[in-house]
Amino acid sequence: MIKKLLVLITASLILLPITLSYELNDFPNPFVSEGKYNSFVVVGDKAYAEDIIALGDIVQILSKFDLTEPCRGWVECERRISSSPSKLAEEIRDLNNNFISIGGPCANKITAQIMDLPTTWPECAKGFENGIGRLIIYKKWNKTQLIVAGFSAKDTKKAAEVLANYQQYNLSGKELIIPDYKNIEIIPVIRSCPNRTHIDCMPNVAPENAYYCIPINRERIQKNCNVEFLD
Repeated sequence: MIKKLLVLITASLILLPITLSYELNDFPNPFVSEGKYNSFVVVGDKAYAEDIIALGDIVQILSKFDLTEPCRGWVECERRISSSPSKLAEEIRDLNNNFISIGGPCANKITAQIMDLPTTWPECAKGFENGIGRLIIYKKWNKTQLIVAGFSAKDTKKAAEVLANYQQYNLSGKELIIPDYKNIEIIPVIRSCPNRTHIDCMPNVAPENAYYCIPINRERIQKNCNVEFLD
């Protein structure tokens, strides 16, 4: 009896759907698969112009994978964009899909649901810093979600530009921040303490220190590491 029960449990586990754990370097997977769209690209119901531009940039990239051959010329690409799975947040009825959600929780309720944040100010801005764009991969509801967002619409557009030109960047990990520093274009969110005791974050921050002085990384270092910041 016990042996039969174990066999049934094992068979049930085998039949359960398996969702791979994707990272940013896997883009455009899993949002396109086997020559077809495999996701929705979502903006807020009252999206800013920058968010709409960001959506167009991302969907144009995905559209190149939608058919066997890439689109040739803007007219054909525009036709594919018009028939793409881009949606307003209010059109989403089922979260059991892969999503690329554009705009922060304040601007897009789908982003808010994915990040478990409210849509009301200032709580909706938790974790966001002015001048910083973010690309974040989530795995929820047995699907994959990619947040493209920033503190402002300008910051969101900056993050979308990096994603749309993903082949030019070394995307990696589950989260990247795109700061407003001239010497740095994209930065992985810090995962371990820096091997130093002091970090100089004076107004003219040196490029080698900028990684640590980004607000989101500085906050994590101050909370978890024995490092003093100099301002």
